[in-house]
Amino acid sequence: IAFGSLVTYVTSTQEGMDKLNVILAKVGATFTVIRERIAGFGKIISGIFNKPFSETIAEVKDNFKGMGEEIKKDVELATELELATQKLRDIENSLIVVRAQKNKQLAEARLLAEDETTSLTERKVALEEAIALEKEMLADELSAQKERVRILKEKTEMNDSTAADEKALAEEKATLIGLEIKSLKTQKRLARELNSIDREILDEKNAILKAEQEKQRDLQKAICVATYFNSYAITSLSNSAPVSGLYFF
Repeated sequence: IAFGSLVTYVTSTQEGMDKLNVILAKVGATFTVIRERIAGFGKIISGIFNKPFSETIAEVKDNFKGMGEEIKKDVELATELELATQKLRDIENSLIVVRAQKNKQLAEARLLAEDETTSLTERKVALEEAIALEKEMLADELSAQKERVRILKEKTEMNDSTAADEKALAEEKATLIGLEIKSLKTQKRLARELNSIDREILDEKNAILKAEQEKQRDLQKAICVATYFNSYAITSLSNSAPVSGLYFF
């Protein structure tokens, strides 16, 4: 019953599978070191008749020297990489919902930023929110991809890599470079959008200021004209008899 419960735990729960994968990573790292040392031993033995026996013995000793320390080091690294892989998986799973939520917020912010019925100030606030969301989403993608490349690179370096391993690593690196290029292009595009609405706000302020200045000039002209005619009327009255019904400005 106990064994059956253990099997069910390991095969039916993610927690159990994760723990099993950590154990398998440790075992795999151990056997990889042993296999490499045995392969080295076989290579030495294959040339036993081409060199002095004492030299062969020395090479055999060197081949197995430090094997325990190498196993310990590789087991620790394999454990760290397996745990990092599981953590990355969990992060990417959680990002599925987060991305969906941010995409919704981004769409709403974009609509408001492009709504010409709202004020430019409100549109700028919405655009800044959209920019922040886009940067966050891209930063999440970059962070996850960098970690994926790191894990795969260390796994490749830890074991004897095959052509398929090298190709997989190259593809992940290419994906990372693509995301970095996308990040640069996105930042430039967002900067242009923000500069554009800043120019619109400045143009609007300048238009309001110009209209106010023109209004003040028109008012000043009106005052000058009124002052002139009042002065003219006063001068005319002082030089002539009073005229019934005359009003001053």
